[in-house]
Amino acid sequence: MQDNTFVGLDVHKATISIAVAQGARGGEVRHWGTVPHRPDQVRKLVEKLAASGARLRFCYEAGPCGCGLHRQIVELGHDCIVVAPSLIPVKAGGGLARRALIEGAWSCRMQARISPKLLARQEALPQAVRDIAGKGQLRMCQRYRHLVAAGKAKVVVITAIAREMVSFIWAIARTAEPAKA
Repeated sequence: MQDNTFVGLDVHKATISIAVAQGARGGEVRHWGTVPHRPDQVRKLVEKLAASGARLRFCYEAGPCGCGLHRQIVELGHDCIVVAPSLIPVKAGGGLARRALIEGAWSCRMQARISPKLLARQEALPQAVRDIAGKGQLRMCQRYRHLVAAGKAKVVVITAIAREMVSFIWAIARTAEPAKA
């Protein structure tokens, strides 16, 4: 397995981000760079990586960009696997951060409000944290209604809300983070 180079691709409409791992399991993984998502650039990338003489094994997550990239890599003589997002393993406990986000996103179906019980729990929190949470709740509830009114599928709406919720959680974490000495 030492003669293998494993290449992970993060494929987007305009760009492809590349991570490379040399050799066997547990080896160092490093970010190689980003290239435009164009056939000529993909060919150059593959040629540069193949120059080492190692066997290249590509992998990327299936998405809306289609399988043209897969076909091109295979035509260039290398292994390429397109993985279904649902089959990508997550860290232990990762299914629990995701479940909480989905459940939180479903709560955005209701009108934004704070119950007396929740208000009492929030009293101990810094005002900046409460402000971010309130702004997030209003925005996500409005976004939910807007996406549903636009005819989006419920699963798409909930996923969009859950992703947006992460940004508000990140903002709260940054605000509540103790100052570094």
